Order: sequence, then C-alpha cells, then structure tokens
Amino acid sequence: MCSAPVILFLRENFSIKQLNIRRQTSTALKRYMPYDKDEQSYLSQLGARIRKLRKAKKLSQEGLAFEAGLDRTYVSSVERGERNIAVLNLAKLAGALGVGAAELLEEE
Repeated sequence: MCSAPVILFLRENFSIKQLNIRRQTSTALKRYMPYDKDEQSYLSQLGARIRKLRKAKKLSQEGLAFEAGLDRTYVSSVERGERNIAVLNLAKLAGALGVGAAELLEEE
C-alpha cells in the first residue's frame, strides 16, 4: 500500500478520475519514486528475474504469493520494480521459487 504522504500528494495533484485509473496511478507513483536510475534499473532487473522464475515454475502471482506468505499485490509491485524488497521477503520469495536468495540478486 501507499504511505500516507504519497496518498496526500496524489490527492492534491491528481483528480479522482485519474487516481481511479490504475495505469495512471502506477505511472504517477513511478514518477516520484525515491530511487535514482541505477537503483531503479536494479529493482527492475530483480523483478524481471523473479517473474522469469515464477513463469518457469508455472506459478501465477497469486500462487507465488501464497507459497511465500505474501500478498499478491506485493509480488506484483516487486515484479514491476516498484518496491525495494526487504531481505526477509526476498528470502520468502526465493524459498517459494526453490532457489537461493543469492541467485535472485545476481546481476546478469
């Protein structure tokens, strides 16, 4: 979920109609993420690796989230590179995918 300051910012700068459209909300959040280009690139690569492994195991986001004990929306935002994932959540996802956390963090 969004933090309170982000929600207030969005309410002040975007109409309700814009906020109700998921794509526009997602784009607005991405635009104001506190990560520089290199950090954002790394998060996107990590998300792509998680998505690739999930699809190789023929798991849905919901299935992976269930196996890892996380929320599906959290898994989705990690795969899109929108979250700076916590170490414990990384370990949960790695366990659910049957790989080590280090394998998820390897740069290609």
